[in-house]
Amino acid sequence: MKLSRNVLGTLLVLVILSAALFAVGHRDYPNLHLILDTGMCLLSGLLALLLRDLGARAKSPFPIWLAISFGVAFLAELVHVLVTIEWSGPWALIAQSQAVLRPATWPIAGFILPLGVGYSIWLLSRGRQRAPWLAPALILGSAGLFAVFISLPRYTPPGVLGITRPTLILVPPLWALISLACWFRRSAERILPALALMAAVLVLAHCSMLYSRAPHDTAAMIAHLGKIAALLILLLALMEMAASDMLERIRAEQQFAQLNEELERRIVDRTAELHLSYERMRAIVDTALDGLVTMNHEGRIVEFNPAAERIFGLSRGDAIGQTLADTIIPATDSPGARDAAVGGFILKMVRDCTDKKSQNNFIRGFADLMDRTGEKGGTPFGQRSLAERTAILTHFEQQGKPYSGVLGKVQHRLSGDSFFTILKRYTILGYCSSRRGATEGLRYDYIPGRYDGKVPLQPGQRSWATQ
Repeated sequence: MKLSRNVLGTLLVLVILSAALFAVGHRDYPNLHLILDTGMCLLSGLLALLLRDLGARAKSPFPIWLAISFGVAFLAELVHVLVTIEWSGPWALIAQSQAVLRPATWPIAGFILPLGVGYSIWLLSRGRQRAPWLAPALILGSAGLFAVFISLPRYTPPGVLGITRPTLILVPPLWALISLACWFRRSAERILPALALMAAVLVLAHCSMLYSRAPHDTAAMIAHLGKIAALLILLLALMEMAASDMLERIRAEQQFAQLNEELERRIVDRTAELHLSYERMRAIVDTALDGLVTMNHEGRIVEFNPAAERIFGLSRGDAIGQTLADTIIPATDSPGARDAAVGGFILKMVRDCTDKKSQNNFIRGFADLMDRTGEKGGTPFGQRSLAERTAILTHFEQQGKPYSGVLGKVQHRLSGDSFFTILKRYTILGYCSSRRGATEGLRYDYIPGRYDGKVPLQPGQRSWATQ
């Protein structure tokens, strides 16, 4: 534990004042006694409130248990202070019994505080979260201690080691044990190192009280000074913890604000970069000499550049959203061509796996399809009914129907495949080879058995996902 300047200053003042009292010699200090008793009472009450607030904010039971212990000690010390008042009337008996009550009420706080603190440390070591009987037990214990000490002699002739208050001989060992327990478990709770130092100072303070021969003598005053110093050490440690937490929170908030500003700056920069990148891409697409047609996963056209408008003779607004494959294989109780993302497959096959003559036929056929769609009311092909779309494609099927036999081969070599032949072939191929088409639209075995080319289809059975 690193001692702060405030704690070191408190210990230094304690040493100086104790040395001064020793140097003066044996004397009585009634006024100083009253001041120190009042200070101890107020410090105990303040610590009780501070620890309770700390435990409530941190949702930790240990500070609350300590608050209960200091709270009960505060009540005992309050009684000890009230005894010194010059009561009159019905309360005059208290003033007359001051010589008996004052030394008899001191041991209550002296014993009850280490018992409460020690039990709180035991609860912490056992991982307990609740101790509802702690406060009642300490209050009842205080009443029992008062009953015991009111009947015991307050002072005795010097005995073993010159001790004159043997009834308090157990208090220093209790605080010594608490100091050791706090030190060995100091990593379990932030307050424990400060408690260890407080308990060590209280050991010395109560050792001084063992040699007191009167309520106001030098030994008693040194004990009172030691107890005030010990309570101040704990109070200062708690205040320093609170100040440190506040400073850390301020630093965290500042770092968070800086990170937030940096994030906003990056977002602005990234947005500007994306906008510039989009503008560049848009310029490239718009000025490209080749027609660029892009379809989404549903097979609908989502991009149609000016070169494509010139090639197909169709405006971008009319082309966006069109679909063809779903007319050939519509969605029923099984997925259609659009569900299987056949549109993108068709474009890729036409671009990469089709000869130049067939590519040109496909482009011209697509342009004719758009023109024919416009002649029938201008409704986009994809928004027409299935019957209308089927009728339009049937026209192109009849128009592009190839010859059979040798004439068909000659026709294919000279002019390539027709628009509809290409569209139908790649639609069926893309559908049958897609995951959804093969597994949901057709019959599919992931791990087939032996090959059998003559397995008859059962009534209502879907075709096998093979070609």
